[in-house]
Amino acid sequence: MKTEPLLGKLVPQLKSHSFGYYKITEKNKAISYIIISGGITIEHDIKCYNKEFCDCDNLILSDQIYIYYRETFTPVVLEDKNDFQKTVRRYGHSMFNLANGKLYMIGGFVQYEGYVIDIIEMNISIKNKVVSCKCNKIELMTNKIKGRMYCSVSVVFNKIILFGGVRDTRTLNDMWVIDFEDIKNPITTEVEIDKKVFLPRFGMSTATQHDSHDGNLYRIMILGGSYFNDDNFSEGVTNELLVFSVSV
Repeated sequence: MKTEPLLGKLVPQLKSHSFGYYKITEKNKAISYIIISGGITIEHDIKCYNKEFCDCDNLILSDQIYIYYRETFTPVVLEDKNDFQKTVRRYGHSMFNLANGKLYMIGGFVQYEGYVIDIIEMNISIKNKVVSCKCNKIELMTNKIKGRMYCSVSVVFNKIILFGGVRDTRTLNDMWVIDFEDIKNPITTEVEIDKKVFLPRFGMSTATQHDSHDGNLYRIMILGGSYFNDDNFSEGVTNELLVFSVSV
């Protein structure tokens, strides 16, 4: 994939969005593309000619999905708009891939619904140079896990490990495992953690490491974030590094 400057091309202005990877087969060759969804964007005035330095301040939640395709960002046509246009209009969510190669969206804040923890399967296709997305909602068989934004989401052994996040001005420090052995009915289990050691937080960065000596062991590394339970989250920024070991 080339990384040439995109001057003069469509580059979406977004924050609190999410992105993931999706493999599409073209001419018997599988190519990974970047998919971007949701987030907060600016609704520019029709007379606005300088969108990087303008005074437009009308912030809205984006219901647009983009694909980084053929060296530019291309809007994706959303199928079943009546069912899913409101669902993809969200921010603070995460996206992940499973072993089946499909892309999924989880969590965030959905306009008119609030904080969610639903899982949306996204199927991307290209036909006659038109990129489209067909969505499918996967229900979690529990109402115990709370909806949230900016949580840590990791994929290990085809399972989702979810930690922390925030809703309103309250940070969370619970951990959940979502097992996708049965993709239509994923099993959700809460993991007990020492909440005196692991403080609630959100907005952290996450990485996974597969142990080179033990194929049954993964480590999840969570760095930083904010843990302050108040309106002014910036005062609670942390430099802590958390390491969780996951084995099967």
